[in-house]
Amino acid sequence: MNLLLEELPTTCGGKRFNSDFRAALRFFEVFESDIPDDEKAAKIAALFFPEGLPEEDPWPFIENFLSGGDKKGGEGKRCFDFAIDSGRIFVSFFHAYGIDLTTAKLHWYIFLELFRGLPDDTIMKKTIELRLKEPDKNDSPEYRQKLRRAQDAVRLDTPGLGALFGG
Repeated sequence: MNLLLEELPTTCGGKRFNSDFRAALRFFEVFESDIPDDEKAAKIAALFFPEGLPEEDPWPFIENFLSGGDKKGGEGKRCFDFAIDSGRIFVSFFHAYGIDLTTAKLHWYIFLELFRGLPDDTIMKKTIELRLKEPDKNDSPEYRQKLRRAQDAVRLDTPGLGALFGG
């Protein structure tokens, strides 16, 4: 999707589509929940289509929407989580762009591109860098231990430990 040339999607099959970034974030929350699949589908449908589902199958549209219109997507090491990192994301957007995500109205595609483009000096980018950092074979045992402790502080599977950078 070319954000500069194409219109951002706000409808699917003639039905209004909730394109706000919060809807996408809630999708991930619902999708990863332990509720039964039929309840998930109903919640997701209501989240994205408040006026009712379009006649066509909406799931390919939703999948494309969540990828930001970029079907390539990539598999790699998980280095962030929208829920666990919500505070870091909030601070990073405010620091980099002056955007208060508690009040901002942003299309998911815009949010996603701003997230991808966060400057290196933001807490979120520093956290991602730390999570992805691999020790070098020439690193001292002391450095490796320090790196491991710092990474443990921002591990994704242990929310609530607190972040190395104050989060």
